[in-house]
Amino acid sequence: MQSVKEFITQNIEISDASYNAFRAIFSPVEFPKNHILAKTGEIHKKFYLLESGVASSQIVNQNDNKHIRTLFTPVSAIANLPSLVFKTPSPTEYLCITDCKLLSADFSDFIKMTKTHHDVSISYNRFLEKTYARIEERN
Repeated sequence: MQSVKEFITQNIEISDASYNAFRAIFSPVEFPKNHILAKTGEIHKKFYLLESGVASSQIVNQNDNKHIRTLFTPVSAIANLPSLVFKTPSPTEYLCITDCKLLSADFSDFIKMTKTHHDVSISYNRFLEKTYARIEERN
């Protein structure tokens, strides 16, 4: 299984100082099966790195039926990016499908860190590029 360090350095090597700063903004959390990490209609402030377990993002249609949009397995970043970046309500719900161990961080703390740790900023940009490419492949 991929470690958190391997996950954040898959796009670019980062210095030990940057890695330590990155880890410092996270807190370990554990949630049981069916725990809602972030609700539909809320403006999300936190993002997660899934260390163990399975989580999902779900959307609700007009008939109140839930549909899984994305399944997350370790190590994955879990967040509704538009909600975090633009501070808009999320159309998706994020849920632990099994018991989950995660690292939780405030997105604003992460963005502040990217201003002083250029290598983390580049890694974040590469992550966004890959995410965009994956979305385009689905369409």
